Amino acid sequence: MSRNETIISVFMASPSDVSEERDRIESIIEEVNSTHARRTGIRLELLRWERDASPGFDEDAQAVINAEIPQDYDIFVGIFWHRIRSGPQKSDSVLSVFLRQ
Repeated sequence: MSRNETIISVFMASPSDVSEERDRIESIIEEVNSTHARRTGIRLELLRWERDASPGFDEDAQAVINAEIPQDYDIFVGIFWHRIRSGPQKSDSVLSVFLRQ
């Protein structure tokens, strides 16, 4: 039997020094989906730059990530600790673009 679900996309942006926190957010979303999605008809779809974007060879990595992550996500989650930006980059991070909006 088919059913309809509303998909809410959640984009999580964070540097590598919070990898445990990113993994925990993913676990929470998986738990929410397995516990509530069927009953509510709402499913969360997590977008992570590490998994959903792959920098091209010899290109500005941040620009590639920005281009590959869909901009029509419903929820933005930013997790930061010590690192907000690492090294010189040619393109703005997704966070800096988000904060200017």
